Amino acid sequence: MSSFPRVVVDLDCLTDNATKVHSLCQEHGLGVVAVTKGVTSDAEIVQAFMRGGIHSIGDSRVHDFLSLRQEEFGVLELTLLRQPPRSQIHLVPHITDRAFMSELSAMEALGEAALAKGTTCDVLVVVEMGDRRDGVPMSELTSFVLATSRIAGVEAVGLAANVGCISGLLPTAENQELFGASAVRIRRETGLPLKIVSTGGTVALDLIEHGLLSPTVTELRAGEALLLGVSTTDSRVIPWLRQDAFTLEAEVIEVREKPSVPDGAVGLDAEGRRPHLVDRGVRRRAVVALGYTDTDPDALIP
Repeated sequence: MSSFPRVVVDLDCLTDNATKVHSLCQEHGLGVVAVTKGVTSDAEIVQAFMRGGIHSIGDSRVHDFLSLRQEEFGVLELTLLRQPPRSQIHLVPHITDRAFMSELSAMEALGEAALAKGTTCDVLVVVEMGDRRDGVPMSELTSFVLATSRIAGVEAVGLAANVGCISGLLPTAENQELFGASAVRIRRETGLPLKIVSTGGTVALDLIEHGLLSPTVTELRAGEALLLGVSTTDSRVIPWLRQDAFTLEAEVIEVREKPSVPDGAVGLDAEGRRPHLVDRGVRRRAVVALGYTDTDPDALIP
């Protein structure tokens, strides 16, 4: 089998990014969860982040953690960042340390799985902050956390909020302050310590840099910053991080001089889009053995 196309990873670059993000968060009293779902929690990449001082890893798929539990990593905390499907809940107590949860019936199933293993699962209750993905509405939060506290086999250890995911909602000083205030309120109304107040993702780094993140927040979850040095949600290249950790390599299969526009009537392309073509005359065109099956070519930087 050909070794192309392939992704070449600069692990030192990733360690450098991890060191800088960890240092910034440490200055502001924040823990860091490295979100590694973009690389399926690859063991070598996780080790690179650990060399940068980050020992907490987050992924949305429980199976991505299997290799990490099988490897000898020393102290490593694994957080499941998405409520697991019912078909996988039984795996959670065996593999993860913490899980994000937002449905009571799923919480009950998790508790049963934990008790069957003779253990207790730590959970973070996800709060709906306006992005409209997963999360418990603010108006239901107190009753939900109290109900969680009565479920055997699980322990509510904190709250988690998500922005910039499905709707592109940006974190602001105002909505993060609201999140922090909700944690204070729920502690008061339930009597539970809820020590972890976790926000994400990379887009929240800008608030931290400018000292605008609520002091009640205890943890940042970041993936893009560590892996790519960018923040897609607000179209930001983070200047103090590196963007060159990943190189996609493929083979050129043809090089010819060709006109830059087609000859004849034009319809939609293979992706169902109408191409916007500019006549740049005859150009030397290279065809690469790489396509939409492999990646999104429009996102690549030659």
